[in-house]
Amino acid sequence: MNSVKRIIAMAEVVLIFPAALFISALAVRGWRLPQSDPTGTAHQIVKWYTVRSWTFPVLLVRLPCVVLVTGCAALLWIWYDGRASRKTAPQADDPPRVNASTLVIAATTLTAGYILAVIAMQTLIN
Repeated sequence: MNSVKRIIAMAEVVLIFPAALFISALAVRGWRLPQSDPTGTAHQIVKWYTVRSWTFPVLLVRLPCVVLVTGCAALLWIWYDGRASRKTAPQADDPPRVNASTLVIAATTLTAGYILAVIAMQTLIN
């Protein structure tokens, strides 16, 4: 089960990276720094995304949706599996352990939800 969680965690990081890069570039581009390197790079990233018409539906909507659905399913699976294992071997003194893969899955799922909310709000505003 650990290797499956690692694979899911790595896949979610790869799938959420383009949308997270765009949202981060939007935030950095909004800074009012005097023509600094991060602001110029962020402007180039945003320009790259806006010039191509396929980036919005694919990189900013579909991939975060896939991460959100996959992450929720994986977290439910991890939670259900943890409950089943605690029922078979109850130990009151031993707290439940959360490994790094589970934390990455939870973080990418929350990030995907945040990105989809930002995109939805921005679409409704415009």
